[in-house]
Amino acid sequence: MPDNKKEIVHTQDTELVSRCLQNDENAWNELYHTFSEMCRIIAWKYNCSEVFDELYSDFIIKLLGTVNGPQGALSQYKSNVTLKTFLSLVFRHLTIDYLRRRNTENKIRTYEKPIEMYETKYSDQPETSELNFIISDALAQLSELDRKYIDLYYYNSFTLHQIASVMNCNVSSVSRRLKKLQRVLKKNLRKYYKPISRL
Repeated sequence: MPDNKKEIVHTQDTELVSRCLQNDENAWNELYHTFSEMCRIIAWKYNCSEVFDELYSDFIIKLLGTVNGPQGALSQYKSNVTLKTFLSLVFRHLTIDYLRRRNTENKIRTYEKPIEMYETKYSDQPETSELNFIISDALAQLSELDRKYIDLYYYNSFTLHQIASVMNCNVSSVSRRLKKLQRVLKKNLRKYYKPISRL
């Protein structure tokens, strides 16, 4: 019995890749800006946000290839998958290679940030050390999943849409969860408040 399934061809992606391979500067700019946010999220998942610029530059070079060397990874793109899927795979492999080279704790962690990561650049100043302890203690009472939401929203300035993408949920769920966490944190911090006596 003949297979009637048609192979899906992602024409728009194929055209963009074709223009890039013809050294169209506008096409490279489009690719660079279109997929940077996706790669930033992947870098965050692998705890590599601090070296994202370096990774993304290496990523573009890997896609380009070298003048007298082998062709870039972009020349291997097949139109049966989306360009987003293909590029996310390339960037993931590049990130994993980076972590292996750095031998980060001899294993690749998808997420585990110590409480100390929530400290600020003012942490060593005496007037903020007590506040940092209070905040760290309140955060320590949250689950690891809840701390991910706090980390993304308050410490990495992700939008609700970006958090939804990372956490594989919808925007309204993110909004509800953050509001709930605000209430929980206020409750956790309440024991540190000194009630003001009325005159």
